[in-house]
Amino acid sequence: MSAAKPTYSKGLAGVIAGETAIATVGKKGHGLMYRGYSIDDLSDKCIFEEVAYLLTRGSLPTSAELRAYQSKINGLFELDGTIRRILELIPKDCHPMDVLKVVAGVAGTLYPEKDIADSAETLDIADRLLAVFPSAIAYHYNYHFKGRVIETKALSSDDCIANHFVRLLHADDPSSVTQDMIRCVNVSLICYAEHGFAASSFASRVTTSTLSDIYSSIG
Repeated sequence: MSAAKPTYSKGLAGVIAGETAIATVGKKGHGLMYRGYSIDDLSDKCIFEEVAYLLTRGSLPTSAELRAYQSKINGLFELDGTIRRILELIPKDCHPMDVLKVVAGVAGTLYPEKDIADSAETLDIADRLLAVFPSAIAYHYNYHFKGRVIETKALSSDDCIANHFVRLLHADDPSSVTQDMIRCVNVSLICYAEHGFAASSFASRVTTSTLSDIYSSIG
């Protein structure tokens, strides 16, 4: 009996490439779920940091854990001088996603991953990028479109990523910022966080499977 001929699947259509416990879409008649929680409930009741904690740590944080996590993120909002200079050199019309790719690469040289098997270090890097990315986009926008050099430190002890991003983006007119704007960004961040092994998640997995560092898998 001749061996079965390998099946070719263009674009990996229909191929099971892996499994994930992080997010599911449409499973058992449900919509988007993060670790068993409905995206509707999460976007209605949580801030993005709670969802980020859920996705990366496996469970929603307690009140004490959330305070500690927010404090950690807030302490990482301020951009390193090298990143600021690079953002000033990046072209004005550069797409925001390209800005983030550059920032991820530069951060990888400033805060290199020392042990790819160290999960605690991986979480620390993920937290740093969560904080640096909104600051970087706001800094690039203000510098090139508003002619302003802004500070990117936490705005208060209870600052959060959505609030921080919106207020930095509108640093030239703080009075224009509304709670609806902040909530809109917060919900958007939650909804875009993960889509059950989406193309970007798959690409990241492929990169990390080569034992590359986390910055390369994200950037």
